[in-house]
Amino acid sequence: MLKAIHATRMPRSLPGSGVAREIRDPADRTRLIGTVPDNVLALLTGDGRTGAALIDDPRIAGGTDTARRIARDLAARPGPIVPFIAETGGVNTMIVDSSALAEQVVTDVLTSAFGSAGQRCSSLRLLCVQEDAADRILTMLRGAAEMLKIGDPLDPATDIGPIIDADAKAALEDYAAAMGLPLFELPLPAGTEAGTFFAPRAFQLRAASDLRQEVFGPVLHVVRYKAEGLDALLDDIAGSGFGLTLGIHSRIETVQRRIVGRLRVGNAALLATDEA
Repeated sequence: MLKAIHATRMPRSLPGSGVAREIRDPADRTRLIGTVPDNVLALLTGDGRTGAALIDDPRIAGGTDTARRIARDLAARPGPIVPFIAETGGVNTMIVDSSALAEQVVTDVLTSAFGSAGQRCSSLRLLCVQEDAADRILTMLRGAAEMLKIGDPLDPATDIGPIIDADAKAALEDYAAAMGLPLFELPLPAGTEAGTFFAPRAFQLRAASDLRQEVFGPVLHVVRYKAEGLDALLDDIAGSGFGLTLGIHSRIETVQRRIVGRLRVGNAALLATDEA
């Protein structure tokens, strides 16, 4: 069975080795992944062409577009059909209803959306908050975000570091300009002008279906929904074509089951707690 994720791993027992090996195909921008002794790891670096060549092997990785291309290429291969599961695409969603603990929601949102400058494949991209609780939670979220420290990632006090490179920063700036006025945007402190720092921010969307792509950086999208509109929200999310991770902040078991039963995702986490 072939399984692709953002930095794909494919443990595989190689003939005559007697041990499990792993082929890891990182993104083009992260080809330099460190060194280890020769007898531990064989490292092959390269760009997207290297990954394309590995499809015929077949041990590969990539995002959603890559997964579609891999599926087409595998279908065209001679020989037996290869089962293919692609856990790709990172429009990761958190759904928050009115029973959630606001303080816990804020902590989880900031950690997931802005931690690692939003550059994890599992980073939160879409926050869906029930209308009854939205004003309070979003006010708290903005206040807590303003306390985050942006700066040198080697400093233990830093909460948010730079974007991986200038091209990625430019792409985020273009996206933000097209989105218009944000709900909030954190100011960049002095000393970040020379680096590839991008100000974390949040945008409000009319509907979950308005988010049609993964935005790889500290950009949060917020959607408000009414309690009676939960099923319509779930339909929008299910129809997006993305389904890597899902977070649920609800202390109501029937709501939890309703969401998990409707959305097919790689990983679903029930984040709410019964603590007072």
